[in-house]
Amino acid sequence: MLGVGFTGLVILENDALGRLSWDASLWMSLTLACGAYAVLSALLVLVWASILDAFAPACIGAKDAYVLYAITQIMKYIPSNVVHFVGRHVALRRRGVAHLALVSTVFGEAAMLVCGACLAILALEPDLLSAVRGRYVRVEELSTVAIGLTLCLCAALTWLRGASIRTAISTGMHRRLVPRFMLALAAAAVFFASTSLLIATVCRLLLGDPAGFSTSAIAATLAGAWVVGFVVPGASAGVGVREAAVILLLSPAVGAANAAAIATLYRIVTAGGDALLAGLGELVRRLAAGPAYEGR
Repeated sequence: MLGVGFTGLVILENDALGRLSWDASLWMSLTLACGAYAVLSALLVLVWASILDAFAPACIGAKDAYVLYAITQIMKYIPSNVVHFVGRHVALRRRGVAHLALVSTVFGEAAMLVCGACLAILALEPDLLSAVRGRYVRVEELSTVAIGLTLCLCAALTWLRGASIRTAISTGMHRRLVPRFMLALAAAAVFFASTSLLIATVCRLLLGDPAGFSTSAIAATLAGAWVVGFVVPGASAGVGVREAAVILLLSPAVGAANAAAIATLYRIVTAGGDALLAGLGELVRRLAAGPAYEGR
């Protein structure tokens, strides 16, 4: 709520919305950006499905995985920011997937998304966090810590499944886990890099290339804002938190008004893309021979 209030105050005080010409060309640009975001969200499906397949092999087909993820992902806008995870858990439990495998998938997905966002930031703008702490901070350090925590998580989950690391290696379990986790990490990194660059480019076009605007820096900031919104408990889809992070990080470079406008466009594109993704998932479900999503 504080983030929403802060963002609203900055937008009103700086007339951020007035910097955009709300004409047909703007809406066309936003519609195309939302569509592109929805298409690129298939990479998120790949992240989740890869990790799920690592812990519960062949429990769901590719089409059903897309439908289930697409329809439940919109639930993240429900207060608590965990309903989309619960929706997928319930639907897959009805298919007989074990609780432990599903819980492992949730933590594995979260770790891969955060690591993927860190890698995207590292590729786009390694010095992003210097704007937060006021001194040079290497994102490589955070990426190393995040990857280390992920490996520890994988080890803990493997142990919980009743097998030691030595047993996992001797039985060849690592041959299934490692490739799928690497695929998930790569898909997450490509998703954040591509969608952040997409939204940053749209912002640059709609705001008339303001002074101090760096497409890569804006893209890295958007990826970083996503991480902040993801880790803050209870922030539904990071609403308010991500916008506040974008404004705080970008205001010194592009001004408060432009930063608030970028935060607004970021939310419009991501929310619109999530809505289109859910619509596509429902369309695929209806066209399928049988209902893939049994959690309705």
